[in-house]
This record gives sequence, C-alpha cells and structure tokens, in this order.
Amino acid sequence: MTNKTNDSFGFGDLDLDAMIAEAPAKGFDVAGDAGFDAGVGSLAVAPKSAIDSADDLLGDIKSSIEQMQAQMQDTYKRLNVTRLTGESSDGKVKLTMTATYIFEDIEMDEDAFAEGPKELKWRIREAFRDLMKKIQDRTQEQTMSLLQSMDIPDEIKNLGEIN
Repeated sequence: MTNKTNDSFGFGDLDLDAMIAEAPAKGFDVAGDAGFDAGVGSLAVAPKSAIDSADDLLGDIKSSIEQMQAQMQDTYKRLNVTRLTGESSDGKVKLTMTATYIFEDIEMDEDAFAEGPKELKWRIREAFRDLMKKIQDRTQEQTMSLLQSMDIPDEIKNLGEIN
C-alpha cells in the first residue's frame, strides 16, 4: 500500500514511499516506523554528513569511556595496595588500612592502656580520624592525577556548553 499524505495536513497528495526511497540517493538517511497507514508513524530525515559526524562522535565517546575505565581500574589497583597509617597525637595508637578502606593492622603501645578505657577510646578515635583524612587525601590526589592525564576529546569536554 502506498503511503500518501492526507489533505488535512496541507501537503496535497504527496507519495511518501517515493520520497523515502529517494532520500538516500539525495544524501539523506531515513529512520522511521511502519505506522504510516494508520496515521501514527514517525519519520526522521537527516543529512548523511550529520549522521556520520554523530556516529564518529559516539565512537570517540565510547573509546574515551573505555580508556577512562581502564585507567580508573589501574588507579583502583594501585590504591588497593597502598597502605596508610593513622595515629593518635601521642603516637600510642596506630591504625593501618589500604587506601580502599581494607583494615590491615592496629598497633598499641602498652602505655595506651595505662590511663583507662576512656583515654584508649579517645586515642583510637583520633588515630581513625587521622587515617580517614590520609585515605581521602591520597584518593583525591590519585583521582586528580588520573583526570589530568586523561586525553578527553574536546567534543566530550564541550558537551555541556551552549554555543
């Protein structure tokens, strides 16, 4: 069945099937569905150069994302073997974890117990806070280094900009 427009659209009697068939030869790609007979179809026509450009951009984005993922995995592996130690201000309690928050060790000087459980809790809390800050700093440092080393195409960097 031939798809023809209805006069109610104001186009007269156009042969849509013929127009769609001729579009590629005129440098256009056509995407649509088969709902024209029921009057519910959609049709998109764009110049081939725009579609090729969009395909190239999508290919660049995909490649960049894959590259970023590989670099992020390498960074995570380095952080996973990076050991950091936090300690209380008097040095009597030391906690060690990886930069990915895996507990490794705890060291306590015998003097850490001498002043009672309240002081011991204070030293552990202080060592833990020191350790968390070191982990956050190291993670941020590694992440910033990673981001600065990435070769991100300008098309991706400028996606949010309005021209």
